[in-house]
Parts: sequence; structure tokens; C-alpha cells
Amino acid sequence: MEDHIYSSSKLEKRDSLSHPSKRKRILKSEQDRRHEKTRVNIGVAFPRWRDLMLQKGFSRHAELATFLLDRFKRKYNKNARRYSVYSLKSEKGYEYILVLQSKIINERLARGVGMPRTRSMRDDDPRRLGLVPPIAPPPISELVQIQVSRGLVSELNTATGLQ
Repeated sequence: MEDHIYSSSKLEKRDSLSHPSKRKRILKSEQDRRHEKTRVNIGVAFPRWRDLMLQKGFSRHAELATFLLDRFKRKYNKNARRYSVYSLKSEKGYEYILVLQSKIINERLARGVGMPRTRSMRDDDPRRLGLVPPIAPPPISELVQIQVSRGLVSELNTATGLQ
């Protein structure tokens, strides 16, 4: 019996969890199972999702999902007995204006157009008056009659002091 010593190392490697490939396979299957529980299939919308993810600069899908979920709230309407969804207002930033201004100036200078010159106007130039209506205003008595015909005579009388 002693001349036949069997090594059980191959059996241990194949059957035990101590073998690295077996351990990796088990860990991978557990990880896949956990991943499947959180997976959402968005179908044909995936290219739009991916484009938005790149546009907003997110590296993980969870970041984009959180960003989108934080933009909406739901509110319960007691009379209708249902929830409605509304978007939250976001703080506006006007940093882009400086970027636009510099792009416009650089483009005008690159094309050789330059910047528009300011023209001085004389003191009697009618453009200094601003927008002038093309017709003369009607007399006040006519405006009062229009208001009276609409039934707003009491409000008009108190505002103008007329009887």
C-alpha cells in the first residue's frame, strides 16, 4: 500500500474553493447576479443616454441617473388624488456670456471685419427720440369712451379723477 501514494492535490484544486480560478468564477457570478438586480433596459433610448452622458461629462451611469432624478419632484394633489411630476428650477449661470463675447470678437477680427464703429448723432436727430408711433395718439376723451364701453368706468374715474 505504501508503494501507491496518491496525491490529492489535483482533486483539491478541482473541488475546493482554494483554487484561484474557481474562486474567481464564483466571485464573478455573484458580481453578475448583483449587477443584474440593478440593471435597467432603456432600449432604443440608449444612444441618447450615452450622448447625454458624454455631454454632461459623467463617467458612470449612476451619476447621470442621479443627475436626472434630482431634476424632478413629484407632488400629491389632494383634490385629484394623484401625483404629478414637475421639474425643479435650476440656478442660472451666465458664465457663457463672456465666452460668447470673446468668440464673436475673435471671429470678427479674424475675418477682417473689425468692430462696428459708433456714429455720433446731432442733437436734433430724430433717432434720439427712440421709438415714435407712426400715428398721433387719440384724445383722452375718446380713450375714456372706450374704457366706459368696456365697463371699466369706475376704475378709470378713480385713476384719472374724472367724473
